[in-house]
Amino acid sequence: MPYPSHDTSIYSVDIDPSRANDAHAFMLELTGYNKRVLELGCTAGHMTRALVKQGCTVVGVELDPEAADHAREVAEEVIVGDLDQPETLATLTPGQFDVILAGDVLEHLRDPMTPLRASRPLLKPGGELVVSIPNVAHADLRLRLLDGDFPYQPYGLLDTTHLRFFTWQTLKDLLYAAGYVPIEAKRVIVPMFGSELAVDRSRVDPQVVDMILRDPECETYQFVVRCVVDDGNAAVTEIAGRLERLESQLRDQTIERALLAQQLTATEEKLRLADARAVQAEGKATAAEQSVSALEQTSLFRHTYRARQFYGRFRGFSSGPGAGGPGANGKRP
Repeated sequence: MPYPSHDTSIYSVDIDPSRANDAHAFMLELTGYNKRVLELGCTAGHMTRALVKQGCTVVGVELDPEAADHAREVAEEVIVGDLDQPETLATLTPGQFDVILAGDVLEHLRDPMTPLRASRPLLKPGGELVVSIPNVAHADLRLRLLDGDFPYQPYGLLDTTHLRFFTWQTLKDLLYAAGYVPIEAKRVIVPMFGSELAVDRSRVDPQVVDMILRDPECETYQFVVRCVVDDGNAAVTEIAGRLERLESQLRDQTIERALLAQQLTATEEKLRLADARAVQAEGKATAAEQSVSALEQTSLFRHTYRARQFYGRFRGFSSGPGAGGPGANGKRP
């Protein structure tokens, strides 16, 4: 998950590369082994240490001098500088890195385009960019916005230090504009109502839930994307587009199956309640029949037979046709 900025105590954490549904693990997987890596925003070196364990050599860039000192314990070099300034990367030799890693840093910059463009010439031929970034279109954030709320947090989707916000489309737009082509994307999934934004499910209309769930990215908490340099090769762009279309179709089908399953569960629940009501009504009818039967067996019921018979005849007499008499012509029938 995205983490707070410029707090070295929080950054000094161990990273498990085998952890499922985890952005750090995804970044390590997409970066690979034995690579020369330029790590943008290396903080105190928690990711740097994990990269070194994978046999990588790391050059870091960090704004906070104190955090940079910690990262130097494991990095080959750490440059202290502002990634919003193009000169920060100007001292690095072009064509020396296999991977540029921007893990949860672009959203903290005023102009994320600056480091993306400035770092592109630093890649070797065939080099790649790996980016991790939170999804501002997560379902929980949409629901908070429906309440007119945009609650900044110490960490997460609305980290107080975030300056820029991205959806899947705007992230792709940024990457293409910077000269990169996304070729693989992994997603950290946090279910609706499961994020740090603490949305109260009981206050949300189920129809709103269904509508939001139709977006296949609504439960994506974070994107981790591997990119290649856009060198004008039409085949690369075509393959990337085809991959994205296939992924989109798969996500659409997954969402559709989930919605159908949800509808089936709701229908089954309605049928269960209807069956329960039918059984309850049948029980009441049976109890009523038993009460009538028991009443008919009492001596009081038998002794009042003639009175009830007379009352029945009287009711027939008084309810006959005509407003004021027993029959239409005022005579007894």
